[in-house]
Amino acid sequence: MTEEAKQQLNQGGRFDTYARRARHAPVLIVTLPVITGTALLFPAFANWNRLWLLAVSAGLLTLINQLGRDSGYRLQGKLWKSWGGPPTTLMLRHGQNTNSILLEHRHAAIVRVTGIDMPNKTDEKRNPKKADEKYGAAVSRLISLTRNAEQFPLIFKESCHYGFRRNMLGLRRAGVSICSVAAVAPALSFIPAIRKFISAPATILVLISGISIVFLSFWLLAVKPQWVKRAGDAYASRLLEALDILPEKAK
Repeated sequence: MTEEAKQQLNQGGRFDTYARRARHAPVLIVTLPVITGTALLFPAFANWNRLWLLAVSAGLLTLINQLGRDSGYRLQGKLWKSWGGPPTTLMLRHGQNTNSILLEHRHAAIVRVTGIDMPNKTDEKRNPKKADEKYGAAVSRLISLTRNAEQFPLIFKESCHYGFRRNMLGLRRAGVSICSVAAVAPALSFIPAIRKFISAPATILVLISGISIVFLSFWLLAVKPQWVKRAGDAYASRLLEALDILPEKAK
């Protein structure tokens, strides 16, 4: 196998892993209360091996991949605007950093690695939009230089974490809605007119409701913009840390 083929194989595996962690997982978590309820109510029907093969053959994974990606992309611009900019840009601005020595080191390293000049404090204050464009261009170049997941495993790991949380926030409304319905629906089954069509014992119905309430609490209490920002800051930090070793890696 040629070196080029190895790199292509590595990139393919990388994006498959990213899709599973950052795109597929959020959509599956959204539907988990429904899947769990179905498995508990109809255990004989839940032949998951066959259902999985059917889902793959029907192209369901492709749809899940698109839903997971689009939900986060639609939200990302709003998040960055509310934060004041992308996490990497915030870490490169003069006006939002208290550690001038670290900032100077990062700017010098970016110039050395990417060849893109960094604005000084006066330039940034005079034309902040132009400064942000330079920061964005430098970060884009830096991302392209660190795509190898084997050489930069921490960057890839934090990228997956950020993508997962961002997409989870994008699906938050759907998650809350599904969990709310799944939590209330078992109670309706105790109505005599409905109960005669359901053979599941009361304990199973209570269990379904309890599981749904736990997931609902997670969506309401944990999945918030600040939860996403923490992952974004971690990814930005790992990406900028790579500046110290990129000259050697780039060769």
